[in-house]
Amino acid sequence: TGIILRGHVGAIVRGNRIHNFFNGIYTGTTAGIDNPEIARDADIYDNTLGHISDDGLEPEGACVNHRFRDNRVDTMLVGFSNAPVTQGPTWVIRNLFTNFTSTSIKWSRNPNGAVFIYHNTFYTDAPELNAMSMITIGYNTVMRNNIYQGNGFAFEESLYGSTGMDWDYDNWFTTRDASLPHFRWETVDYLSIALLCASTGLECHGHESAPGFVNPLGGDFTLLSSSPNIDRGVVIPGINNDYLGAAPDLGMYEFGNGGQ
Repeated sequence: TGIILRGHVGAIVRGNRIHNFFNGIYTGTTAGIDNPEIARDADIYDNTLGHISDDGLEPEGACVNHRFRDNRVDTMLVGFSNAPVTQGPTWVIRNLFTNFTSTSIKWSRNPNGAVFIYHNTFYTDAPELNAMSMITIGYNTVMRNNIYQGNGFAFEESLYGSTGMDWDYDNWFTTRDASLPHFRWETVDYLSIALLCASTGLECHGHESAPGFVNPLGGDFTLLSSSPNIDRGVVIPGINNDYLGAAPDLGMYEFGNGGQ
């Protein structure tokens, strides 16, 4: 692992370049909440990670007030691992995860801590790969204003029992044929995000349009002026107050604000 953070209060992990490790940045512990190895109040930001064999950002454990923001992770198995966050809150804000080969977010071992996932961009061009897959059920996660792109299911949850999931205002794009289901939630397949919303209440303000990146194959995930993600988000106090236009944009980058 490139960086392991344990047993600190108020630690900052900033401005690092981490390449060719098995895991990128690990900030968790599987022990109980009273374990002295638990890191609290950690800020992990402005790090660049690449060619990670397993998880790019890995908060697996109590993860009390962990804030992951403005990180860039490219070429990895998993972007962000929630496997599991058991306490939280854990914040995942304005990160870029590109060219993952397994899943954007790893939900595993029934994570039930409070996790807030805001304004991230997740992208893969791997054939038939889901934009997001759930290995186990999960709980208590809020997602807003993210962009997900893949080529299989937009997301796939093939188990039953996830609760406390509050997902909305996200862009879920897949190149999968329109005749095939784009979403699977609690073992049920849905052809479109509208049908998903009607049945589950998830992503009722979300959309499935192509994200409109400037040059994803060249590594530029800022938004074109024609992107459907401009002014498509919801205001989150303390997170995106400095948005431009009529509403916040989806994904890591705010159009017209120097990229972000």
